[in-house]
Amino acid sequence: MVYGWYIKSFDRARWDAIFGSGTPLAEQKIRDALLGWEEGYYDGTDELGPGWARKKILASHKGLEATVLATHLARNGFTYDGLDARQCARLDNLGCEVCVSEVLGGDLDVRLHSPRSLVGSQIGELLDRLSYDTSELLRRLELLRRRLEEPEEAQEVRRWLRSLAWLLWGRRPGIKAQPNDMGRGSTEAQPPHRGPRYLPLLVSGRRFGTEAQPNDHRHGLYAIFSPSEVVELRNEVVAAIDAPISWREPKWEPEAIEECFLAPLTEVIQSGRWLHMRFS
Repeated sequence: MVYGWYIKSFDRARWDAIFGSGTPLAEQKIRDALLGWEEGYYDGTDELGPGWARKKILASHKGLEATVLATHLARNGFTYDGLDARQCARLDNLGCEVCVSEVLGGDLDVRLHSPRSLVGSQIGELLDRLSYDTSELLRRLELLRRRLEEPEEAQEVRRWLRSLAWLLWGRRPGIKAQPNDMGRGSTEAQPPHRGPRYLPLLVSGRRFGTEAQPNDHRHGLYAIFSPSEVVELRNEVVAAIDAPISWREPKWEPEAIEECFLAPLTEVIQSGRWLHMRFS
């Protein structure tokens, strides 16, 4: 089995109608999402009625924990604040599965954008293409200077230099930096950041509402990005693609990354929706 990242998008207004709404219906939806995989919780019909074991499951230790977590999420939003390690791990698991149709995918109007998964080695390749040390960078800049003397190559090199300038200073020249709200709606200015900010999150995952707190990998990896963060993530991917170094697998890897990463990110940007990525 090949594991990889899948790209989906969801409606943030529908997310807020569940997480943080404080309604009994929202609490019930979250509790069902947490326990729906338990055998006998549902009756096996399309209506998802109560199954033969639902009362027993709700009265169990796992069921009581799920009820407490569902109440927390319905009242406070999808936040790890105030949770112990066990509940945080359980929320990691929900973060991975939240966009699955059998969980809350229908309620969140989830759309799949991935034609197939983006494997971890491809994320590693993109990060490697952005990780020059100073001496290597200077050597390649000298090589670029020589290439600029060739008219047919000058346009390609200038394109990459623009991407490199964005990578070093956090935005493309002439474009104002967009705030990173991390799912909190924050408009506060972010501190200067050098190098890729978002691609590394696809190595460790990121807990929703945090800058870069990783998921508990035993329960899967996920990362959620606001519309402004999706733009920055795509810029990092473009900068990596444009780097003037050889690909490990030049016959297929650039095309695969364009199809399975860059094109889906572009779709999400055009939709204005929130991005959910899950490694499975």
